[in-house]
Amino acid sequence: MYERKNFWLVIAFLLLNSVTSWAALNGDIEGVVRDTSGAIIPSANVTIIGVATGAQRTLISDERGYFIATQLPIGEYDVRVQLAGFKSSSQRVLVKSAERASLNVTLEVGNLAESISWNRQLQCEWRTRTRKQHHYR
Repeated sequence: MYERKNFWLVIAFLLLNSVTSWAALNGDIEGVVRDTSGAIIPSANVTIIGVATGAQRTLISDERGYFIATQLPIGEYDVRVQLAGFKSSSQRVLVKSAERASLNVTLEVGNLAESISWNRQLQCEWRTRTRKQHHYR
């Protein structure tokens, strides 16, 4: 009976040790998205790309402009932030073991002509698709 208790204690210790070792090989990236005046920007598209692997994670900043990506493998990441009407931003971040990297992202207002051009292109694509669908009926 005594040996059975020891056996389960050893198993529990090994499982706990392996879980904490795995968690230590990961880190987090968090940030707040603002404009040049310091106003918070909600609903910004945040793409986190692993430099070594090319793996991507896409997030959207919340109503406070806050975003967080947890359990990222250690290494370098490109953090790209975009929102219509603003110029995109890109930063390189190093994620360290069991740490949280914090970013302050500032988006500059984009050129109004760029926004109009982008919307016009979407409208043209929508019209083209609608016409094609109409011909198939």
